[in-house]
This record gives sequence, C-alpha cells and structure tokens, in this order.
Amino acid sequence: MKKIVFINPGPFGSLTDTYYYYFFLKEYYEITYVGFDEGKDIIRYDKINLIHVNGGSKELANKICFFRKVREVLKRENFDFIMINYFIGCGIIRLFSGNKIVLDIRTSYIFNNKYKRLLYNTILSFESRLFKNISVITEGLATFLRLPVRCHILPLGAPLFPLVHKNFDSLSILYVGTFHQRNISNTIIAFAKFFREYCDEIPMHYTIIGFGSEDEINKIVTTIETEKMTDHIFYKGVIRYPELTEYLNDHNIGMSYIPIENHYEHQPPTKTYEYLLSGMAVIATGTKENKKVINYSNGIIIKDSVEDIYTGLKEIYNRRNLYDTEGIQKDSRKYSWEDIVNGNLIPYIENN
Repeated sequence: MKKIVFINPGPFGSLTDTYYYYFFLKEYYEITYVGFDEGKDIIRYDKINLIHVNGGSKELANKICFFRKVREVLKRENFDFIMINYFIGCGIIRLFSGNKIVLDIRTSYIFNNKYKRLLYNTILSFESRLFKNISVITEGLATFLRLPVRCHILPLGAPLFPLVHKNFDSLSILYVGTFHQRNISNTIIAFAKFFREYCDEIPMHYTIIGFGSEDEINKIVTTIETEKMTDHIFYKGVIRYPELTEYLNDHNIGMSYIPIENHYEHQPPTKTYEYLLSGMAVIATGTKENKKVINYSNGIIIKDSVEDIYTGLKEIYNRRNLYDTEGIQKDSRKYSWEDIVNGNLIPYIENN
C-alpha cells in the first residue's frame, strides 16, 4: 500500500479539500497528516496518522518548530506521495523532500489592499517555481498567479448529498459561506424589495448561514431589522456539517453572491457546488468560475448590485417551475469530491 502525507500548518479538517482527499483515499493508501494543534480536543479519525505540532505564541518559533517536525517525519518515513498546501515559506520543505512533493494551491491572496495582494501573490508565484510538481484549483488561477505551465488542475468540489426532491411552490433561499468582503447586506435589501412586491404571490424566506467579523455580523442583523424582515430573513450564524445538510435539503434556491472583483474571478465558490449537488437552483454573480457551471437549466447569472439581485430573484421566480432537482444534481455529479478524487487525484498520485 502506497504511503501519502499531507502537510498543512492548520489542524486536520481546517482545509475541507484535504479532508475529502483523505476520506476517499483512506481505503487505498496509508495516510499521514502533519499540521499544528489548535489546542482543542482532537477529533479521532480512522485510517490516518495525525501528527499535530504544539505551537507557542511566537510565529517565527512556530514556523521553525513546524519545519523541524516535517523534516523529522519525512526523514523517518519513505513516503510515495507528499502534498503540501501552500503557505508562505513552504519552499523550505523542498530542501529536504526530494522530487516526490506536490505543492497544492487552493487560492490566491484576497486582501483588501491591492498592494498587499500583489506582494503576497508574487511571493506565492516565486515559491511555486521551487517545486517540480504543482496542483492548482483552476486554469484561470494558474494564469492569474503566473504559475509554471507544468501545473496540474485539481478542481474544487463538494459532497454529493442524499437527494431530497424540491418543489418550487414556495421560495426558500439560502446563503452559506463567509461574510468577509462579501457585502451580504446587498442581498438582504434586494430580498426585502422582492418580498414586498411578491409576498402575496408565493410564500418565501431567506436564511443566512456563515461567519465573519463582529462588524460584518452586526451589519447583517441591523440591515434585517432596518428592512423590517425579521419574520422572513433568518440569520443563523455558523452551522457546519452534518447539521448544514438539513438546510441544504430544506431550501430550493442557493445564493452564490460574490462581489465581481478581479481577485475573486478565478476562485470557484464552494457554495455554488454545494447548492448544485443538493439539487438547488442557483442565483450566482457572474464571476468567471460561476459562469462555467451555472446555466439555464440550473440557475441564473447576475451582476452584483442590489438592483441586479432583485432582478435575479424575479427571474428565478418566473422560471421556478422549469427546475428539476434530480437533473440538477445528476448534471453536477462531476463536481463531487468522490468523482474528483477517483477520476483526477488518484490517477495523479499513481503517475507521480
């Protein structure tokens, strides 16, 4: 049985992608994970050797401790496949890993400050050239970051949910994800306008699930109250799997709202795939990655202003009886983690 190690500064499970790599690989490979310990109770997983490094309060000391542990593990074990999720300074690991290592890039930097984004993305691009093997989430991101042409495309995915048939006699809209730099209040204002116009035609509500700063959460709650929507828009805070599955089952419209800005263009949103793989129709802002997966049969593409969201809600209302839950999920199966791991990652492992 081949031996695989995943290296990531975060604790196991902090990066969803790595968790699903493990979940669908564990029956075929001997898996190890090296990352920092968060100081919380460690969840026990079967068929994986978790090596969590204890960190202190000083970042430099933590990095040194982490590199020492990685070096120790790589020296002790003869791994057949080494995958590291990119972080600044990871190029140091290349010095004692040989050519078996794969640098996995899941995102660019998306700081508000464009000069800070440029600096950090330039460092990422430079460090990537230290690695012979690179996997990246999309071709667009590889181009945006000026990564070497030898990159392997390893897409983003989502779980394949048990199918629950959805009817569209009512509109139950769901947003799941981060609030950081997302202007979620725009969706609230747009929904409130739509509700006031159509509430006599069809029952509807909007549920918001996610995480953000205290200011971002306060803005969401305040906007709901200002629009007098407390009986129709529900802010739920953070809800994770498996509890999140209940909300995906109970809603029929997914809100994949991302401001249309250059640094988001090549970042496929997990929420879009989660909605599709649960059989939901999707209202999605027109980033390049959303445009690749949303079509007439599974949703609509909009711009990112309040008026555009409102128009999108009207359009999906008018087309609601055209959507087929089973068809949406079936056509989206290729975005499931199971298909990505079996059809992409395993062949990549076997060929390296």
